[in-house]
Amino acid sequence: MKCVVLLSDGIDSAIAAHLLKAVGHTVLGLHLVKGNPEGDRVGGEGGQALKTSAAAEAEKHARELELDDFLCLDITEEFEAEIIRDFLNGYRRGLTPNPCVRCNRLIKFGRALELAKRLGADKLSTGHYIRCEYSEKYRTHVLRKGADSSKDQSYFLSSIRKEVLPMLTFPLGPLQKREVRVIAQRLGLTFSEKKDSQEICFVPGDSYQKFLAARGIPESPGEIYDHQGKRVGAHTGYQNYTIGQRTKMHFSRALSEKLFIYEIDAGANRLYVGPYDFLMKETATISDTTWYVPLEDREYRCVIRKKAKEELTRVTSLGGDRYRLSFAHEVFAVTPGQTAALYDEEGILIGSGVLV
Repeated sequence: MKCVVLLSDGIDSAIAAHLLKAVGHTVLGLHLVKGNPEGDRVGGEGGQALKTSAAAEAEKHARELELDDFLCLDITEEFEAEIIRDFLNGYRRGLTPNPCVRCNRLIKFGRALELAKRLGADKLSTGHYIRCEYSEKYRTHVLRKGADSSKDQSYFLSSIRKEVLPMLTFPLGPLQKREVRVIAQRLGLTFSEKKDSQEICFVPGDSYQKFLAARGIPESPGEIYDHQGKRVGAHTGYQNYTIGQRTKMHFSRALSEKLFIYEIDAGANRLYVGPYDFLMKETATISDTTWYVPLEDREYRCVIRKKAKEELTRVTSLGGDRYRLSFAHEVFAVTPGQTAALYDEEGILIGSGVLV
C-alpha cells in the first residue's frame, strides 16, 4: 500500500511515517510550506523555492527514516487566502476564530489529500492522535478520540469532510505520547527530545497582538460597559480579549464582584462585562456544520472549545445549516467563532459546527 504522510518538523508525524514503513508500506513524506513567519529561510537545492527551517528539518527526518520519497508543496498563497484571511476577518468581527480546525478541513485533508490522490496514494496519514475506523454501529467510517486522552486531537479534525475518511489512517491513534517518545529514542532519532508546539503556526512567538497589528488590525484603546449599560473602565484594544476573560482590563472604580467579558463589539471597539452568572448559557447555536452520522433524538457529549469539559447536549435543527445546542447544565462563556464538537459515549465524533 502506498501512503503519503504529512511531515512537519516534529516527532509525531515522523513516527507515524516510521510505523507505516515498518509494516511494509511504501511511504512518501510530504511537507507543506505555508509561508515563512519566522523569516528563517535557508537555501533550497536545485532552484527549489523552499526552504524554511521546518522544511529542511522534515527533509532530514525523511532521510533518517529512509522514506521512499519526499516532496515539499508550497501552499503559501492558498494558506493566506483560505486560513489567514479568514482568521483576520474573524477578529475584525470580534470573533475568536479557530484556524487549526479550518486548516485541517481545507488544507491538510483538502489540498494535500488531492495531491496524495494524484500521486497514486492509497492512504493519507498524519501524526494526529485520533483514530479513523469503520463503525459497525453506524455502518460508516468514523473518527474516534485518540487513546491518549491528554493528546487527543479529534476536536481539531472535527470538521474535515466525511467523504475523505476512508482514505485516512492515523498510526498514533492507539498510542500514548510516552510510547511515541520511546520509539523515537529507540531509533536514535535526533528529534526525540523536541517539545510539542502549542502555537498557531503562522503567528510568530504566539504574539497575536503583533501579528494582527502587522496585518492591519492595530490595538486601539476603547471603553468597557457593564451589563447595566454603565461605563466602568477602559481596554487596550478589543482584539486582545475573548469571551469569559476577566483580566487585563482597567476599571475606573473598585468592583464589588468579579466581572467577565460577555460581548465584544468590534465596530464600536467596546467590551461588555457582567458577573459570572451572566455568562452561563443553557443553549447555543452552531452553523457551518459537518455531520459524520445521522443525528438522533438523544443526548450527546459536547465540547465548546479545546480541552473544555464535555457537556451533555441535545441537538435541534433550526432549518438550513443552523442547529440549537441545548445543554443539560448551564455552560460558561460560549464563544462565537469557536468550534463545538459532538461525540457519543464511545468517543466517536458525531459532528461539529461553529458557534454563532
